[in-house]
Amino acid sequence: QLTVGAGRAGAPEPGREAPVSASDNSWVASPVVTCRALLADEVRLLVERFGEAAARVAEAGFDAIDVHARVGHLVDQFLSPVWNRRTDAYGGSLENRARFAVELIQAAKHAAPGLPVSVRLSLTHHTPGGRDLAESIEIARILVAAGADVVVADGGASEALHWAVPPMYLGPAPTLADAAALRAATGATVVATGAIGVEAAEKALADGQVDFVGMTRALIADPDLPRKLAGEVPGGVRPCARCNICLGHVLGGMHVACAVNPQAGFETLRPIGRAPDRHIFMPLY
Repeated sequence: QLTVGAGRAGAPEPGREAPVSASDNSWVASPVVTCRALLADEVRLLVERFGEAAARVAEAGFDAIDVHARVGHLVDQFLSPVWNRRTDAYGGSLENRARFAVELIQAAKHAAPGLPVSVRLSLTHHTPGGRDLAESIEIARILVAAGADVVVADGGASEALHWAVPPMYLGPAPTLADAAALRAATGATVVATGAIGVEAAEKALADGQVDFVGMTRALIADPDLPRKLAGEVPGGVRPCARCNICLGHVLGGMHVACAVNPQAGFETLRPIGRAPDRHIFMPLY
């Protein structure tokens, strides 16, 4: 997955007090600080650099390139009128707001011919003024027409981050319905993500609601999940608790960790083997 940055959701520019954004938006980390709107030439330079990065990805032997256009980060800031108030070729109409994402997709396709290019898109922001599903469907049509082979669907924004990494209280598969609606409306190849359990994933695939289901936290909780489902490894799948300890550790600059998998981040240091002795502990009442 390649990104041009987080914009208003990220760090300040070097030597400046605020980040860049599509327009003069407030900074997520300090709303009293105003971001600097990127110049059109700077946007075009980002597209050029993105293509160069895509070429390096292809040379390194990766199988695909994913364009990060989600969760209110920089590309998403261009896509959405709540953050994009530009009057140049990158603002105004839906087609203009999607131009940055379109050019990134095209740059990746040109620099890495033969590699499939996906785009990860938040379908519903769940924040005041944010994008709704209907507009995301129209954006997806534009991005697929520009060459995107796959749309990876999720939700949320910087102000609604819990929808991007759904905790337990959002219920099972909270963004699956949006992904299914996107596929039904566009016919695009769609990957659903967002706390989708094994049973829900199997049903969604069997019913033709989506083409793929992506899992990250579930694989941190149980890296053997695919092999267990394939019958290559015995035992049941250890379920993800959706507590987001993994995310908290990474955002804090630490190694990945997991509440239900003590080996996460310590795979070579904490091997699991047969205990040398057996002990029986009797509960005390």
